[in-house]
Amino acid sequence: MDIKTDVEQNFVSFIREAKGLGKGIMLAPYSEIIFAGMGGSGIAGDVLKIFIKDLPFSVVHDYTLPAHAGMKTLVFVSTYSGNTEEMISVYNEALKKRCQIVVITSGEKMRERCRNDKVPYIKIPSGIQPRATLPYLIIPVLNLIDFKDWDLNKLVDAVSGAGIREKAKELAEKLVDKIPLIYSSHVLYPVAYRWKTQFNENTKIHAFSNEFPELNHNELEAYENIKGSYYVIIIRDESDSLKIKERMDFTKGLIMKKGVSVTEIAISGKNRFNKVMTEIYLGDLVSIYLAELYGVDPTPVALIEQFKKQLR
Repeated sequence: MDIKTDVEQNFVSFIREAKGLGKGIMLAPYSEIIFAGMGGSGIAGDVLKIFIKDLPFSVVHDYTLPAHAGMKTLVFVSTYSGNTEEMISVYNEALKKRCQIVVITSGEKMRERCRNDKVPYIKIPSGIQPRATLPYLIIPVLNLIDFKDWDLNKLVDAVSGAGIREKAKELAEKLVDKIPLIYSSHVLYPVAYRWKTQFNENTKIHAFSNEFPELNHNELEAYENIKGSYYVIIIRDESDSLKIKERMDFTKGLIMKKGVSVTEIAISGKNRFNKVMTEIYLGDLVSIYLAELYGVDPTPVALIEQFKKQLR
């Protein structure tokens, strides 16, 4: 399936199909959660970190688990293909450490191994670009930890309307021949980073992300010697602290005085899960529409596949 169809037409069905995933798995008591994944399969862990606040939660984008992981650690191994070498390494290590493991995958070989090892797994549909599978990766985890603060029906309404597509098209037009710089608070940085990676994979362009307040201590100074055609996107949340809001306001003013355009994306509403997922979806759409304006096919990731072949 091509990525444009997955994003524009199938995202709502992905949410609905994911709604019941994970509910049949029984978990033993655990004291921390580790979510391990790479690329499109891994970004879900970073997004989940926004919502999971009542126990230690960490994300691994590497070959190894933290040294302290053990029997009281719940490890989610997210590998869409089932062949991701980093995640196979994490899975093997989690077995040795006797962690509690749940695998999220579409790969039959990985599912067969889970059955042999008596490890529970969540089967997600095959034939989808991994970066489009976010609902299948996030919703089952939240089901398993009995997360309550969401309204999937309202989320479906938010991402189904024509308004979000028009907003995405307008922003895509502004970004033609620009290098996107996406900024957010530390709390919402996974949203900014998701925007960045979608520009990389779908639009095939460089894009960069950073977070407040850290960027005010380094990246801000780069606007004294601008060497590229940049366009800044600031992702704001009404729940950002007053200090962060002030920093965003002052930063926007300084950047615009340097001749760089800025668009603010305001996350509003009472339900944080719905707000975050809607803004992530908006970024997905922008990257697809910008690819169209460049005449670029957003689906293939030829250099990534070439790199994987060289590794093998």
